Amino acid sequence: MSTRDIPRSDTKLWEKVTDSQVIAILIVSIILTGVIVGPIAYWIGNGAGYNTGYQVGNPDYIKIQLNVRAVETSYVGLLQQALDKMADVSQNKSVKVPTAGFDTLASIFNFSSKASDVWLQDQRLCNQTDMMHFNNTATLTGHPNITIAYQNACKVYPLLANDFFAFPNADLLPTLSSHFTDLVFNLMKLDNTISEDP
Repeated sequence: MSTRDIPRSDTKLWEKVTDSQVIAILIVSIILTGVIVGPIAYWIGNGAGYNTGYQVGNPDYIKIQLNVRAVETSYVGLLQQALDKMADVSQNKSVKVPTAGFDTLASIFNFSSKASDVWLQDQRLCNQTDMMHFNNTATLTGHPNITIAYQNACKVYPLLANDFFAFPNADLLPTLSSHFTDLVFNLMKLDNTISEDP
């Protein structure tokens, strides 16, 4: 086939990317970051004396904390992207189903994505008031999987937040990476559930 036979389009490549492709790309990038950052943080932590734990006067403690914060900053940034994507999906869904509360879910995701740490994201997304809004949308759409997916994500958020509070402890780094991956998958399940037609 010659180049003359190749159909051309004025549409830019990024405009052709579907929501499911964006989600797949986001999941792959998050998993790769977790796979790469987790072992590096573990190695840095052990090299900096992580296994000695916190001791008053330990000169490596500040270095350890900086490494932990770098990992958290990376994870928080990726979670913010996921929450922003879910806000967009919910807002688009509210146009199609205007009376089902998807606009409220979009606001919740937007507010949560502005949080600067995992603990604050958990507090903003997974509270009784927000649970009521997710239950309301599930009831109005006849789609109970919205509540189930929301609850599954909210079960993992505090685990990840507690992992960061538990440092310094090198043994927790693999657990942290595991909880992060679980949270991302649960958020993507929630995103997919919201995307589905009720």
